[in-house]
This record gives sequence, structure tokens and C-alpha cells, in this order.
Amino acid sequence: RFYNIICSQIKSVRERNILVENGFMYLFDAMSSNGLLRFWRCRYKTECKARVHTSINDFDIIKRINEHTHYAEPANIETNGAVCRIKKRAAETMEPTSTVINECVIDLSQAAKRIIQSSQTLKKTVRRQRKIIQAIPDAPKDLISLQIPESYKIFSPSKDIEEQFLLADSSPGNDRIIIFRRQKNLDVLFRSKTW
Repeated sequence: RFYNIICSQIKSVRERNILVENGFMYLFDAMSSNGLLRFWRCRYKTECKARVHTSINDFDIIKRINEHTHYAEPANIETNGAVCRIKKRAAETMEPTSTVINECVIDLSQAAKRIIQSSQTLKKTVRRQRKIIQAIPDAPKDLISLQIPESYKIFSPSKDIEEQFLLADSSPGNDRIIIFRRQKNLDVLFRSKTW
């Protein structure tokens, strides 16, 4: 299966813009001196001198400079796109890590599945993305100084669904009691015959 993606945009591992066109990837290089054009270079800049120019408003190619000296790489484009989707989904939802990864790689071609990063590396990517987005607070020294951020009081299993996660907080003190829960877990306990 060959992916012929005409002028779409994805991100590199380092969050740089990548222009994808007919199975080739270009990295953003510079703006024109008048600010009306974007200059892109082949991602293999030392081996390949292919370049394209696009307008500032869209990604329509205005000018091509040199031909590629390598084959197109649709499988790499697929894997880059999958990693972008994994990062985006990790930032937007609190789905389990395995769900985030599986949902984003399920439709990959066999060629892309052979070259995508290991599941351990993808799991680290999800954790790293969530750590950046959520800015985990420092561990408190005691129960009195514990401050629960608002984002920890709500649980969001997916983008548009939220539920109250902090059920009760007895207030700061040495005998502080904090209860977290999900409604579906309470429902399971309610239906259970034994505790």
C-alpha cells in the first residue's frame, strides 16, 4: 500500500514541521526575505539537495529545486504520522497508554508496523507527553502542605468527557482524609455481593 499524501503537514520527533508530498518529507528551513514564502529542504539534507518553496498561507508548492537522490518513504511517513497522533491523543485524553498507542497504530500498513518504534519507546513517548502537558507538582512534605491541583480533582477518560474524581477532602491537617473515586468503580462496588 503506497501513501500518496499531497502536501500535508506532520511534526518531527523534535516537534519541527514536516511537509509531506508524494512520499517525501521536507523539513522547514527558512522564510524568504520578504516573508511571503517558506523554504523546505529534504530531511536528508547532507545526501539529498531537493528543496521546495511554498506560500506562507498554505502548503501549495510554488517551486521545486533539484530531484531527490533517494526513494520515497511512505512507511516512514506513516510512522511519523502515527507518533504525532499518539502525542496529540496522550495530551488530550487520559486513556490508558496501551489504548492511546493501539488506536493510533491499528491502521498502519505492514511496512510501517515493521519499522515503527518499539511499544516500550511509544509508552515512554506517551508518559513524556503527559508529563509535559500536566506539569506534575512536587511531592508534598506532609499532609498539611499537600495542595491538590484542580486538574487532579477531575477525571477525563476521553476528550469531551469529564467526571468528578475527588469525592472528599477533610481539609489540611495531620488526620487528613482524601477520597478519590470514579463513578463506574463505585457502581461495581455497589453491585458486588462481597467486599
